[in-house]
Amino acid sequence: MRKIKVSYTCRVMSNQLIAKKAGYGLDRFAYRPKKYRDPVGSFGLDVTKIPVLSEILAENAELVNSATMLYKKARAEGTVKNYQNTAKKFEKFCEKQGYMFPLFDEKAVLHWVLQLTNSKAALSTLCQVRPALALVEKLSGREDTAFSELADTLLGAAKRCAAERKPAVNKAALLPMDILKLMFVKVLGGMRCTDESKIDLADLRTLTRITVVYYTFCRFNCFHQLQARDFEDKGDSIRITFRSAKNDQMHKGNETYVVENDSTCPVYLLRLYFRICGFQFNFAQNDLSYVNTQVTRSRTGTWAPVKKLRAGYNQSTGKLQELMKKMGMEGKRVTDKSFKMLGVTMALENGLTLEEVMTQGRWRTLSMPLHYKVNSELYKKRIAAKVPS
Repeated sequence: MRKIKVSYTCRVMSNQLIAKKAGYGLDRFAYRPKKYRDPVGSFGLDVTKIPVLSEILAENAELVNSATMLYKKARAEGTVKNYQNTAKKFEKFCEKQGYMFPLFDEKAVLHWVLQLTNSKAALSTLCQVRPALALVEKLSGREDTAFSELADTLLGAAKRCAAERKPAVNKAALLPMDILKLMFVKVLGGMRCTDESKIDLADLRTLTRITVVYYTFCRFNCFHQLQARDFEDKGDSIRITFRSAKNDQMHKGNETYVVENDSTCPVYLLRLYFRICGFQFNFAQNDLSYVNTQVTRSRTGTWAPVKKLRAGYNQSTGKLQELMKKMGMEGKRVTDKSFKMLGVTMALENGLTLEEVMTQGRWRTLSMPLHYKVNSELYKKRIAAKVPS
């Protein structure tokens, strides 16, 4: 019989079908595009042509890579990504309209602001124009600026026009206050587990993550980076070291504690999860297993963690919404942020001060907790009742 060569695409599709039947996640077969790598640095700037740097790099070409790296780290990674997208769009605009880049002038900025207004650009886009292009000016070594008083005035007007078009922002509805208790019962069979063999490891992973999010007010990305070594069992509490965060650009790390309680106990839950997954507490053990681990299920129905692989945001959110449905609740719009908001709201409504919530959430300003607080109907009525009659 003649052998038929099977293409790579066919093999991947076949593997996906096999994995789906076996209950495995499909993340391992998902297409992952290569990360874009700008050969000359961020914002379309060729570091070898920057006036001051060009002399240094001409004398020592080995420093080009270092200069390029520093330009990519001019701001935090997320900020650079957003600003670079804006700068790239402006660069294309300048090329099309015949303006110079990066030595653009006031006319180029005014023209682009008018163009963005004409195309009804979103407020978020307009808010990035000034800081993104100002950073391009700094990185290009310019001592002057194209942002005149007129340019700033019209840009501000454009933002107000965009804000008028923007629909009102409504916070997500507050989850039921006893949602965690209901989840403990669904996943563990109660506040404490009596039969570990009946636990769905994927559901336990979800419950562990959202419980940590609820008590520490962390973001999904912060939890996503946590490894077993970042959890230290202190007996009556567990110390969690967040190695980096959105507001920790220098990666100094922040510590937060979760303590024992008689209800939805995060200490009990973490110990249970670590024991089932085979994770080791404490930095001294140097367990590099990701806590938000991927899990696989064999044909016999047993679950096992894939310690070196993490469950991504879409997969994690999907499992959370599936768990909500298992509980007979609407889960379409529920994410980890829902539990972060619930934790902040419950903390503030139960008497914690803004400073205390700020400390637990590792924020730097007192105003940040208020971004996540959802004022329930009962809370608003209590406030209304305190207005002097």
